[in-house]
Amino acid sequence: MRGAVARARGERDFRRRARRARRARRARRARRARRRAIFGVERVERVEQGSGARGPAPKRSLVEAAEGGTLYLDEIGYLPLGAQDRLLRLLQDREVVRLGARQPAPADVRVIAATSVPLEDMVAVDRFREDLLSRLSGAAIAVPALRERPGDILPLARHFLAMYGRRLGPAPCVLASSAMERLLAHPWPGNIRELEHVIQKALLVCRAGRVTGSDLRLASLPPKAPPPALPGASSGVDAWMATLEGAITALFEGDVPNVHERVEEIVIRAAYRRCERNLGHTANRLGVSRDLVRARLLQSGELAAPPTSESPASLSRAGEARAAVRELLAPEP
Repeated sequence: MRGAVARARGERDFRRRARRARRARRARRARRARRRAIFGVERVERVEQGSGARGPAPKRSLVEAAEGGTLYLDEIGYLPLGAQDRLLRLLQDREVVRLGARQPAPADVRVIAATSVPLEDMVAVDRFREDLLSRLSGAAIAVPALRERPGDILPLARHFLAMYGRRLGPAPCVLASSAMERLLAHPWPGNIRELEHVIQKALLVCRAGRVTGSDLRLASLPPKAPPPALPGASSGVDAWMATLEGAITALFEGDVPNVHERVEEIVIRAAYRRCERNLGHTANRLGVSRDLVRARLLQSGELAAPPTSESPASLSRAGEARAAVRELLAPEP
């Protein structure tokens, strides 16, 4: 019975580590795809046994497609640090280096960036380059939320009504007074995108080209609260450290087991994700050895274990042995 439980536990842990590894691979592929879409990939020619066959021509990047025009980048605050370096070079030197290329190519584009997070706070926690922020702050425009602009709700609703109405049929659609009242009373936590989706769904269920209040499917979610202030000019790091100390003290007072191991796991995992899952950068940021970081990530399941010929049952037995050693070495209360 005990062996069956151990095998089941080992198989469960094995599947959990595999799922985390798959999520990590998907996240890396998404970051690479975003960089390739913006800056492009250098075409690699390959010759196979003298046949002269070449690889497929890469797609045009967003920078190449916007040559001589404007490049719009949404949610610039979540751009990876590697892509921020390339974007800064594009803004400063008016040239771009495709992924895999050795020589830069000239680029004549105007960049407009949008963000929903305060970039100054992102700079304070080293998640956004300060020099890139200064380059993007040439002409900053603060756009209020839709709930703060009630005069724009009905004109935007009529615009979406006309745009999607032409796609569905030639007959024009209008807004009833009950629909106008509900549109003006809604807080719009999703801003203009939510309004667009509401109008689009209302056109599918309305009758006789008239959108009434009952045709609107409005979400009952409250408006998003402003994000907590990150350590910067307004709130110092000391306040955050005091909050962290209070949380750890509460864990000890609640008799939570293995507080040190859990806190250490959270710190290393957060630093690993912050450093874009680079072991070397994570070790340098924490001031510890690379082997220690790798061992802790393997233990927590954040880093997938290398493939071995051992079965899950043998892995579980090894885990039980390590647990027994820890119990023997643990100080007596």
